[in-house]
Amino acid sequence: MKRTLLTLILLSLLTGCDLLLQEATKFYTVTLEPEELTIARGETGELTVKVSVLVGVDLNGDAVVTLYQEPDYITAKDLTIPNSLPDGIMTIQVNDTAPLGTEDITVQVIKGKGQRKTFKLTITE
Repeated sequence: MKRTLLTLILLSLLTGCDLLLQEATKFYTVTLEPEELTIARGETGELTVKVSVLVGVDLNGDAVVTLYQEPDYITAKDLTIPNSLPDGIMTIQVNDTAPLGTEDITVQVIKGKGQRKTFKLTITE
């Protein structure tokens, strides 16, 4: 009986620790400004990407920002935000033949673990 109880306690602790580790992977928040961006065909627009490390977390290293599964008519150079800066500006290019309308575009930020954020992109004439 004592052995079974001890095993249950250990399993509970291990399961709880696993959940804590899963929660601990989110060491920073990502904010995109603006959340809705309008760019004319053949033009560029700027998206500010802010990376805020949570209080009490010692997370060194640069943040690497990329577009994630973007359509072929939208391009942007990867952005590196140095650890010493809170944000960076990603320049987004829309080609001349892009379809008009609004769609969700996803940005991926890697600083340790990865996070994805989405913004609305409206393409105009």
